[in-house]
Amino acid sequence: MRATTAVPVSEYYSQLLASEVKLEYFDGEVVAMEGAQPSHVLIQSNLIFEFMNCLQAKGCSVFGSDLLVKVADCDSCYFPDLVIVCKNPEYEPTDTGLLALTNSEVVVEILSPNTEITDRIRKMDCYKTILSLKEYVLVSSTKKQVEVVRKISQAEWLHHTYTSQDKTLNINECELLFEDVYRKVDLAEHA
Repeated sequence: MRATTAVPVSEYYSQLLASEVKLEYFDGEVVAMEGAQPSHVLIQSNLIFEFMNCLQAKGCSVFGSDLLVKVADCDSCYFPDLVIVCKNPEYEPTDTGLLALTNSEVVVEILSPNTEITDRIRKMDCYKTILSLKEYVLVSSTKKQVEVVRKISQAEWLHHTYTSQDKTLNINECELLFEDVYRKVDLAEHA
């Protein structure tokens, strides 16, 4: 068993500013993020395009993976693949001048073989503590599958899985064509 020393969040922010790679923070642990495979990047681009088309008239903001999201109840900071906020985005300033979003409404993580367990368990449990969160979405990059975990109440969440058998999927009042999520994505790279 490897012993680790917890890093205060202020030191994490300093490390993040000096780092050439994205770093995430979970309860004192700093973790470097890996680069993404082409399927992951295409899915993210497709989702941003589809959400912008659906939500622009509603005044929502759609953010990609460069926006830092703070989850105070978990003492964590993440760079989710996609975040939607339809109210005014609220940011917490840090000692280093970085801004961290605190009122995410929809968080999307695109699963890869190396991140799936963390995204499904640790991050999901953490994101669910955000009071403004309405949906947590897990999008597979290795098969055509999208899971939407929708808040019914703070203690109750509804889990729906969409597969290639479905023509459409619903996320944050947007009806997306399932094939548009995976447009030009070559899942054979994971076979």
